[in-house]
Amino acid sequence: MSITLTYNGYTHEAGEAVISVSRQSLLTAAETVYAETVQIAISGTIIRDGVSAIDTRIAALAAAYASDGGDFAMIDSTAGSLSPSLTSAETLGGIRVMRRPSLPDMKNAAYVTFLNYQILLEAVVVKSSAWTLLRSFREEIQFSGGGPVYGCLQTRVGLPQRQLLAQHAIYRAVQSGSAVGLYSVPTIPSPYWPAWLVSLPETRYAGGHPVGAYGSVSYMDFGVSWRYVYESPVPMIGSPASWGVS
Repeated sequence: MSITLTYNGYTHEAGEAVISVSRQSLLTAAETVYAETVQIAISGTIIRDGVSAIDTRIAALAAAYASDGGDFAMIDSTAGSLSPSLTSAETLGGIRVMRRPSLPDMKNAAYVTFLNYQILLEAVVVKSSAWTLLRSFREEIQFSGGGPVYGCLQTRVGLPQRQLLAQHAIYRAVQSGSAVGLYSVPTIPSPYWPAWLVSLPETRYAGGHPVGAYGSVSYMDFGVSWRYVYESPVPMIGSPASWGVS
């Protein structure tokens, strides 16, 4: 049994490199996991006889890891692809090379008989579900009106006088909110009292921002906000949505 590592068409020699994998969860405003950042650290040693042979090998290594958006594979000679393997297609924006081949140890016989190197890959892997399609969501409803309306009238002589202006004030409500969708524009709530709308709804949209490696760019964080204004002769009863559309 032997294990080999490949990236972007480059194959590390068997036994040349070892890897360590770390994963960190990314959370929405509701503290649900929508993705995880995966880091693959590669440490290896090129063993050759002479500067020229080592330089040729390190040049090929550097060329392969000069590009983001490649595929990484850890392959066992009998079991095939192992779980640390990762393709750019299954990530958000591709695999990025965060540390190009670095040479941490140039002492003694380095670059003569051997050469140590370190590489760091990083990718964001989506953990999608109905709860994680939103990064954030908040809606509120403001109520006003109802009951008698009083006001003060200016008099030509003496103090202003407080008088009843109307026995019943107009009932008013404003339904407003904003949301950010991870991968597309979120669906906004419908008006709760469509019969009492005073005008067409106000809706604003914000485009997503790019994320990922060159050639594998994805877009995320699409914003939307909404505002409905109502007037009614009777009270309007309702509650804002807590998360998503309910």
